[in-house]
Amino acid sequence: MQKYTAEQILEVMNKKGYKIFKDGSVNLIGIRAKDKTVNIFNDLLVVLRIKAEVVSISHYSITTDPGSFYLKTPLNPYGCAILKPGQYKRAWSIGKHKGLYTALVQVGNFTLIRDNNKDNMLDFDSKIEQTGTNFGINCHHAGEKDSDLIGKYSAGCQVFGFIEEWCSFINDMLVEKEKWGNYFTYTLLDEQDLLDLGVI
Repeated sequence: MQKYTAEQILEVMNKKGYKIFKDGSVNLIGIRAKDKTVNIFNDLLVVLRIKAEVVSISHYSITTDPGSFYLKTPLNPYGCAILKPGQYKRAWSIGKHKGLYTALVQVGNFTLIRDNNKDNMLDFDSKIEQTGTNFGINCHHAGEKDSDLIGKYSAGCQVFGFIEEWCSFINDMLVEKEKWGNYFTYTLLDEQDLLDLGVI
């Protein structure tokens, strides 16, 4: 996926009525690729800060989708979790992913789309949705080395494939925690949002 400018992303967020932090604290924005190829890291996580009209932006390669393993063998009887686009306020805090290592862990509400047909394709129109605080939709890395395929690394979490990018990101979030507190809002956009609104 191409990288988007802060201006493009902010225009979409403004048009959708989403909260934008302009005090220097972090805006975490996922962009789900228009390309729906399964099991690859083809989405973006954007870290955006704004203060006194000065904007800084970083882009990271992630997946916002579950991998093939859990699409075919979902953990939940209602189907595999796919995070629904939207803004989720105070949804994450610094904690331990599965008790193993430092990550952003779910503490607030997320809304999931449940893909229950086990056809190894991403079904965003299943009409089965659940909202709650205890799904374990975290932001974490895949393996200890770079990963090209998602596989078992995501059952619905937002996951980094490249370990160097992950280390840069989580170290930034640890600094953010010390300065602004241990709650992080996450906004998930579709790449199609940028196309539909005429931003690109």
